[in-house]
This record gives sequence, structure tokens and C-alpha cells, in this order.
Amino acid sequence: MRTKPDEPSAQTPQPLLPPPTPGPGRPSLTTRAPLVRAPIATSIERGRARWPAFGGCMIVLGLLLIGITLANRAVHVTNPPRWVTTARQFIDHWAPLIGDELTAGGILVLILGYGWRLLRRKQRQTKATVMASCAGVLQVPSARLSLRRSRWTPWGRGLKRATLKYRSAEVVSDYSDAIGAALGPHVLAPVSVKWLPRRSRFQITPRPIPVLRLEDKHPELGKLAAQLTLMIGSLVVDQRKSKVAADGSVQQLVGRYANTTRDVGDGFRQRVQAVLDSRAPSPTGYWNVRWDPATSTVTVSPSQPLPKRADFPLEMPDESEQMHIPLGVGDGAAEVFWDPETFPHLLCVGPTGTGKTIFLNNLIVACAMRGWSIVLVDPKELSFRGFDPVALAKRGWQAWAGVEVVATSEAEMERGIDLFYQTMRDRYAALKHFEVREADLPPMLLIIDEAGELVERLGEYHTSEEKLEDLAAQAEVEGRDPSKVTKPKGTKNPELRKIWSGLRLGRQGRTFVVTATQRPDVSYIPGEARSNLTTRVGLGHLDGAALEMVFNTRAIQQRVFEYELDPRTGQRRKTRVRGRATVDVGKGPQTIQTFWVPDPAKVITGELTADDAQLITALQELVSQSADRWSGQTEVPKSSGGQRAAAIQTVEAELEAAADSQDEADSPAGADLTEGMQLVPGNRLQVGQIALLEVDCVKTLVEIQEIEGDQDYYVNDDGSVQQLVISYEVVEGPNVGGSGMTWIPCDEEVYVETS
Repeated sequence: MRTKPDEPSAQTPQPLLPPPTPGPGRPSLTTRAPLVRAPIATSIERGRARWPAFGGCMIVLGLLLIGITLANRAVHVTNPPRWVTTARQFIDHWAPLIGDELTAGGILVLILGYGWRLLRRKQRQTKATVMASCAGVLQVPSARLSLRRSRWTPWGRGLKRATLKYRSAEVVSDYSDAIGAALGPHVLAPVSVKWLPRRSRFQITPRPIPVLRLEDKHPELGKLAAQLTLMIGSLVVDQRKSKVAADGSVQQLVGRYANTTRDVGDGFRQRVQAVLDSRAPSPTGYWNVRWDPATSTVTVSPSQPLPKRADFPLEMPDESEQMHIPLGVGDGAAEVFWDPETFPHLLCVGPTGTGKTIFLNNLIVACAMRGWSIVLVDPKELSFRGFDPVALAKRGWQAWAGVEVVATSEAEMERGIDLFYQTMRDRYAALKHFEVREADLPPMLLIIDEAGELVERLGEYHTSEEKLEDLAAQAEVEGRDPSKVTKPKGTKNPELRKIWSGLRLGRQGRTFVVTATQRPDVSYIPGEARSNLTTRVGLGHLDGAALEMVFNTRAIQQRVFEYELDPRTGQRRKTRVRGRATVDVGKGPQTIQTFWVPDPAKVITGELTADDAQLITALQELVSQSADRWSGQTEVPKSSGGQRAAAIQTVEAELEAAADSQDEADSPAGADLTEGMQLVPGNRLQVGQIALLEVDCVKTLVEIQEIEGDQDYYVNDDGSVQQLVISYEVVEGPNVGGSGMTWIPCDEEVYVETS
């Protein structure tokens, strides 16, 4: 019976010997003997020595049978007994077959055995090294350790799992960490070691491999998530909804953050947008950031690139697209349209040089191509000269169909505004008596380029001698007495009220207003009028205050710059793209590239390139061809001569009544109107006071309802005029209960009732 080399045999018990006494050359009892790294003779290793002899025996037996067969065939026996003959036939038939099989089997056993030994040599070496390392950590001889249930990687390159068994009481403390560190060079994957003292063993198991998150595997996504975490505080990236392209660029990041109230603030959102665009640049230049405060979720995706130039579509619009006005190209090359029936009026804002006039050219061509009637008011006098039918006729050029008038002087601008207003009133009268349907009316558009300039010029013209001379000349043409014409009263031109009225009432009469300005201050566009300009367009880069006035929020991404990588320095360069606009057509602010329609006047002056000149020619031909398509729409009849004469007499009577009222107010007999009232500067007026103000050139008692801006005054750019915007309700006279709005200088004295 075999016994383990390190254990005494059960048949020969060893006597108990006293411990050795220290002496020369003998170690102390407290000194451990040096470790001996002895190989472990396991049953597998002992059994492994049997297969060479077994293979050799098979080969010998096979060769022996082959030899017997050859000897049997070589020996000739005469008259053998029958059993000899039978035996020789059996040997001759079966011995070669069995001998060949044994020989081949023996050779195969030797080949497989030696091959297996070569393959297991690495495992044996690794196992011996593992045992030696563990013995060194535990300070126990290798012969007292055993490695059980071991599993190895292919070809024995590393240990996967095993149980390290030791003798009871050999280990009294936990060496799990030390064994794990010692096994580091001998494992291909991290393993964890657990001490089981009751079972006298260490359990070695593979450590679960941590699954790398998307932000850990992809640096670009990790950088973006880090910047969001820096701003929000905590962020968990959704591993299923977040997407990364094959080249490592971020397609979409979806993350959840802790509950907070900052995500509803425009300032916070704008700051997050700015940080992401600057510190974690998008491959397309900008990020789209969508917030969902209800679920505390933020979604970030790269914006789709916009073209640097969008050519106007050279195609005839369908009849169903008359109220479908193309503005430009948005994300994904999708065209963005203005729907005047739903969002009737348009406000265009942008600093000088950002492309407002080019954008208005686009509107003019698009509306003319759809059978619209267009009135152009041009206080800058050069914006629409290429559409002026009078100027084009003088040069012998074809006029643009649909463009009724281009007004540049003060008198022309007043007549243009009056034409628009009178057409709206005529349409309302016809609609009121069911003489026409809304769909049968051709849409009419009033475009004002630079509202601030219009307000200033008409305000100065209203009280100027030039206005008086024009009124006298008009009265003489109409057969009235020019000497009875008086200078208009008030500081505001009443023609401006017709524009604001068109903003309130124009939609049902299919009369629409487009006004462009550099800044929509209330001194130029009253608050109510600005609220009725429901479609908003901001060209160029607007500051925070302008964004607040135009879009009612500052958290808007203005993609007006293009970013390019400098190949020499590796830095990102940004260039402003002309024609980029932030628009809100009812779906929230978005950035578009407006259609390119150059100034038609430069075709006459020869300043356009051949391609742009060809574009203008093609657009003008399309506009001319489209005129027949909308011929079924007719304008309502104008007022008859008698009606117009009656209207003129009514206006004259009102003017005379206003002049008489003014004369009575200036005379002692008319002083009763101001009895019990005192003069107060405009900047000291208060809401609720009864004041004497001019209403349609007539002094009228009104109650002040609102002083816009909480009694703040507004200063023009040159600082020359300070004005108040006063809302009132008439309390005396034929228009009792009527409300209105007027403007007065802050230093103008106004009669108010004393308390």
C-alpha cells in the first residue's frame, strides 16, 4: 500500500520524540525551517507514466503477430493434421489484421501521449509556480499544500479557479489579499481569493469582469458627460438610449439627473449650451440640448449642419401653397415655411448688415409668385428700388407682377399705408355683407423696412411745414379751399395707428404686415403691436435683451457661425454666415439658412455675377407666369365717387371741428374746459388721473389707464426726444368709453384734474 511522502504509514506509527534542543548548528524552536519547493506527486502525474509502456506493449504485440504471420507463411508442412491446417488458416487471416491494428494503436498512443505531455508542460510549470508562490505567502512547505478542482485557461497559460487546501492549524490568519497579489502573474483574468478557515482552504474564483459603460469606452461621450456633470451636479447616462457612431463620435446622449429647479431657468439652460459648445465641441459645430424637467432627463445630440447658402427654389407653387411662404432651409435640408393664416404677421429683427433686406427680397418674390398684392414702404429709400414699378418703367425694365407701390418719401409712405388700410376696410365691409368670401380675396402684404426710421420720419413730417404744403396741394387738387387746411396736431403721426390697426384686424381680411427693424423697442413698435407680430425672425447674432424682446426667452441657440479646424494650429475658427436666422414659425425657435435672393437693382447696375443675374431673370419669369394662376381672385370694388366725396366731407368736418375746439380752448370763452385743472409735466402723470389730451387732433378728457414702462420714459438713439406711451379711456364727448394710445414728450405739460 502506497503512502503519501509527507505522512507516516498507518502500519508503522512513528514514536514521539522530544523536541530538539538548540545548539551549535541547530536552529531555534522559534525559527522556521527554510521552505523547500518540492514538486507534488499527484495521482495524475503518477498515472501519466503508464501510457508509454502501454503504447509500447501494443506496438510489440502487433509486431509479434506480424512476425508470426510471416513465419506461418514461410514454413511449409507436408500432410499436417487438420487442426494444424485450421490453426494456420486462422493465423494467416487474423494475425495480420490484429497486428496492424495493435501497431497503429500503439503508435497513436505514443503520439497522443507525448503531444499531451508537451501541451501540459506549461500547465505543470504554472502549477508548480502557483504552489511555490502560495507556499511563500503562507510560510508553509509546498508539500503540505494541495491544489484541487483547478481549472486552467487553454494550453495551461493561466489559472481560472481552484481550491488551495492546507493542513488544519497551518494557517491562523487571512492571507487572501496576499495570495491574490501573488497569483497576479499566473492568471489571465482577475481572481478573488476567499479564506474558509473552518474548511482549511482558500477558494480561488474568477472575479466578475466589470462591464464598461459607454462613457468609459468612448472618450467623446465621456467628455460630453463630464461637462454635463460639471454643470448639473450628477448625471447617469442611459446606456440603451445613448448612441455612439462607429468612428467614436456622439450621436445622442440621454442622461438623468437629480431633481432640481434650475433646469427650468432660461439662464441655466443657456449657460449649459454655451459650456457644451465651447468645451465639448460637436462634430457639426453645435449641440441640440432638449430638457424634460418632468422626468429630470436631458438629451444632447449634434445639430445637423446647415448650408452656407440656400438658393431659392425655382419651381411654380401649387394652388394649395398660396399661404405657404418658404423662408429657408432648416435641419436635415427641410424647408421652413411661414403660414400667415395661422401666424398672420411677421417681425424681422437684426443688426445692420445681417441680411434683413435679402430676407425681405425672398418674401417679396415668394409672395409675388403666389399672387399676392404687395405694398413696400422703404424709409431707407434704397432697399426696394429694384422692385419699384415706376423706376423700372423709366429704365425700360419689366415690372414685378404684384408689387403695387414702393414708397420712399414721407408723403408716398403715408399714401402707401393708407392704401393698405383702406383696402382692409373695404374688404371688411364686403365680408360683413357677404359680398365675398375670404378665400376669394388675394392676399395683401405691407412690408416696412426699418420701422424705427419710419416712425421718426413720419413723426417729424407730421408737424412740419412740408406736411402742411402737401395737404394744401392735395386740397387744391380735390377742389377744396387750401386756406382752410391747418397743420396737424400731436406728436405722433396718425398714419402709424393704421399700421397697428392692420396688425389687430388684418388676418380676416387677408391683409398682412411684415416689419423689419434693428431693435424692437417699444418707442418704435408698441407692446400690443409687437404681440400681434406672431412670426418672429432674428437675423445675425442677437444679444440677450433682443432675444427676450423677440422670442420671450434667452435660452436660444443661435447657430450663426460656422466652425472650421485650422490645419496649421489645430484650433477651431468661427466665421459668421450671412443669411443665418433664428425663426419661430409656431414650432419654437430654430436656426435656418434663409433663401438667397439678391437685390434686383444690381442687375440694372451690373453688380451681380452671371449666376445671380440669371437667378433674378428666372425668378421674374416665374412671377410673371404665376399671375394667370391666381386670376380667379379679385379685389373688392373701391368706394364709389359719391361715397369717397362723402368721406372727404366727413374728414373736413372733423378737421374744422378740431380747429374750432382748439380755438375755443385758446380763447377766454373756451377756458371753461380747463377750469379746475392744473398743468403737470408728462413725467409726473399717474394712472387714474383725468387729463386733457389730444385725440384725433381734438382736445378730449380721458382717464389714464396705463403708462407703459411704469412711468419710465424712452429716449431715441440720438437722445433728442423723450416720450411716454399712455393708454387712455375717453370719459367725455361723442366717443365716451373708447380707448386708445398716445405718445407725449416727458417735458410737455398736460392739464389734469386737481384732487
